[in-house]
This record gives sequence, C-alpha cells and structure tokens, in this order.
Amino acid sequence: MDCYYSLHETNDNDCRGKRLLPLPYVVKGMDVSFSGILSFIEERASSLLQKEYTPEDLCFSLQETVFAMLVETTGEYSIHFLPYVSLLLLVMLSLMHDY
Repeated sequence: MDCYYSLHETNDNDCRGKRLLPLPYVVKGMDVSFSGILSFIEERASSLLQKEYTPEDLCFSLQETVFAMLVETTGEYSIHFLPYVSLLLLVMLSLMHDY
C-alpha cells in the first residue's frame, strides 16, 4: 500500500495516523520554536517505529503539534490586536452610515 503521510492528501483511513505522540514544543507569547520537535522525532524515530508507532503516527503527531502551536500564537495575536480591529470596523461602519 502506497500511503501519503499528509492527512489532507489521502482519503484512505488505513494511511492515517491514529496515535498521537506527545512532542515537546515551546511557545512564548507569539514566538515559536520548532527546533525541538524535529530533533525529538529524528533521535527517537527508529525506536518508536520498532515499538508501537507507524510513520503515519509520527507525521500525524508532528502535524497536530505544529497546528496547536500556530493556533496558540494566533490566540495571542488576537488578544493583543482584536480591540484595534474592532474599533477600526466600528469607525468604518459609522463612516459608511453617513453616506
């Protein structure tokens, strides 16, 4: 079976990762560090593949962890800038209402 390791490129359920491996990551404010994630997988890949994980599981874990990091930074961004965006929208709506 020829599997793609991206969840978005295949509809075959046999090719999808099913186990989430907890991966170390660092998010400080809106800064992220991806270096520890790949190092962790590269150092332990052979032993993880011999135990209970598949290549699809490792790719699934990497994808989901990076997605969680980006969601976390997006949340930080929206906390800091959402009030300004809301104010700008209110001003624009009030200007549009005058015409």
